[in-house]
Amino acid sequence: MVTVNDPDNCGGCGIGCTGVQVCTRGSCQSSGACVAGTIACDGRCIDARSDSLHCGGCPGTACSVGKGCSAGSCVDLLQTDGGGPTCTGGGAPITVQSDAGTWCTGTIAQVTFRFGICACSDVKVTSGDLFTDAFDSTGRADAGLGASVGANGRFLADSFFDIGGSVWAGSASGAQNDSNSSRVRQDFWSHGPVSGGGSLAVSGDAHLNGDVQTQLSVGGKLYIPAGANVGGAVNAAGGVVRGPVAMGPPCDCSASQLIDIAGIVADGQAHNDNALLGLDSRVFENLPGPRRLDLPCGRYYLSRITPGFPGTIAVHGRTAIFIGGNLDTSRANFDVAIDPQGELDIFIGGTIINSTGMSLGNIESPAQLRVYVAGSPVDMSAPSKTAGNYYLPNSVFSSPSNLDLYGAIFAKSFEGQGAVHYDRGVLSAGSSCGGPPGGGCSSCRDCGNQACVGGKCGACTTSSECCAPLVCLGGLCQSQIN
Repeated sequence: MVTVNDPDNCGGCGIGCTGVQVCTRGSCQSSGACVAGTIACDGRCIDARSDSLHCGGCPGTACSVGKGCSAGSCVDLLQTDGGGPTCTGGGAPITVQSDAGTWCTGTIAQVTFRFGICACSDVKVTSGDLFTDAFDSTGRADAGLGASVGANGRFLADSFFDIGGSVWAGSASGAQNDSNSSRVRQDFWSHGPVSGGGSLAVSGDAHLNGDVQTQLSVGGKLYIPAGANVGGAVNAAGGVVRGPVAMGPPCDCSASQLIDIAGIVADGQAHNDNALLGLDSRVFENLPGPRRLDLPCGRYYLSRITPGFPGTIAVHGRTAIFIGGNLDTSRANFDVAIDPQGELDIFIGGTIINSTGMSLGNIESPAQLRVYVAGSPVDMSAPSKTAGNYYLPNSVFSSPSNLDLYGAIFAKSFEGQGAVHYDRGVLSAGSSCGGPPGGGCSSCRDCGNQACVGGKCGACTTSSECCAPLVCLGGLCQSQIN
């Protein structure tokens, strides 16, 4: 992961960027390629809010010993005793314990965040436009596809949408589109009829298990049941194929699939590295002033995060933080920064209340941050730089009008508008975890998204053996990127 933004080894050893180029997402590009929230500096795209070598700008200020960058200013560090786990190469992969047994956090992430947006009930595009696109923070260049949207309920739209991936509507009630000139850039799946007064263009195939009563243009084939009715405003360049159309729920929302966040937090409270570091679990309950906490790799428990002054946590390896209560920015901003070789999983027993502002994760590499929230409702209404993958199984995600998320959302339901820039790098988050656990498999989830064939993890032969929206290509279940 370090070669993703190292100007001397950009995308590989010995590949150096020249002149005013920056190394971003594994390739040398012009300084203008730095995404919003970052600036070009010393051959990299940096976040001047948290970079202790260039605090506040470029060149900015290099923070002195005992201080670190928080909200663009050098502030006092929260002192620890300097101990902690050994973090060679970023440290060992993090494992957590829940009702499903022991799992590596990287494997949990790559199985959980396969869609840009996934909802256990409905996805509603309303009050504004919805846009999704994709990239791969590990450096693989492509056309920006793979940012799919899945709903175990209905897909409903009364505002424009442009989905840079596939759309899956898992309800027998199907999908309804009342927006005009909307677009799905890959495939469209619906477990029921598709209706509405709008117009929709699907670049790939459409698999629709019911009548089609809307204006629909399909670049590939239209698959519908033998007895389904098709309105006159439907055109399929690849023709119409009549026969059974089958699909399962796209999002992992059954009781056996939902992540036991409360159980993981309880285990994190009981088993952590706080003592090795000399870390007080109450340190962020009421900061005495602006402060920054630097964490090495390991497992750490915090009672809650309710800073009275701006606070920052900077992570320097593979790390998990377990929070017993809320992450609450009602009184002051809170930031999380992650080194290029780091990754962070945050498990929150309460909820997120973001009414002042927060800056989480790395826009260059959203796959590094995964946030799992047990509580409800989740409030992310304040203006924020948000980069990460958010698991909110008990909360309706009502997107703020300024939503510009780099990462993914898994929620009870999704309602609103905005932009989601999906990082397909999360699909390889478990690469450091080793192979799937032993004992056979019952689904592709048990195989880290790969096919489960005859009770054993193996090569896929059809896309139906893959976890949606992944497709079978060359025996592997992977994201469709063209």
